[in-house]
Amino acid sequence: MITVRDDLKTLTEQYEYKGYAKRVADSACYISKFVNCPVTSREKIGINCARPELFKEYGANCTRDYIAELMANTVTMLANEGYKCELFDNGTARDDTFIDEILQKVGKNDNVTRKTRPATGYELVQTISGYRAIIATRLHASIVAFSCGVPFVSLVWNNKQKFFCKSIYKEDWYVNSSDFNPELIIQRLKGAIKEGYDNVSIEEHCKDTILCLREFITEAFK
Repeated sequence: MITVRDDLKTLTEQYEYKGYAKRVADSACYISKFVNCPVTSREKIGINCARPELFKEYGANCTRDYIAELMANTVTMLANEGYKCELFDNGTARDDTFIDEILQKVGKNDNVTRKTRPATGYELVQTISGYRAIIATRLHASIVAFSCGVPFVSLVWNNKQKFFCKSIYKEDWYVNSSDFNPELIIQRLKGAIKEGYDNVSIEEHCKDTILCLREFITEAFK
């Protein structure tokens, strides 16, 4: 048995695999079922930051300075509209360092804060669950946000982000690198906040993950 989170078509058409294959949800979609997250007012917008080289490495014409300016301008525009923004990362050192570069460009702003780099996955989930919505660079920031019922807009540097948004029927919740601009990102973010998750169920999204695990375990322990 092989399961894939994203691109089942590539597996079945471009690899010589003749066994059982199925697209399933990332298991992290269930994380909110196992982590006790504090109830908060969810006031802040989380700005998920990642090392900017990711975009260029995956073919986008985006320099480090361009991504830093994009993030800084987006944060500044949100802050000027009265939104409280908090910059955070998923825990890697290079992602965390980039936050300082963005904050230098933002300058002093009472509506902008910085979250301490998370030391554990548990801490990251607690952080994301406390936001009103997030702008996500890392895919798993989006996945955790989905699990916790936090709307998001994803900045695409890899097709896996598009696959995830489409899998939860939220094709307006991502922005391609060719379309990056603060106005569009903020427009998509506001749309995600307004729309929410009324038409999406974690259980429905993850049912094939559970099914495949049960089938695999049953077969393995006959």
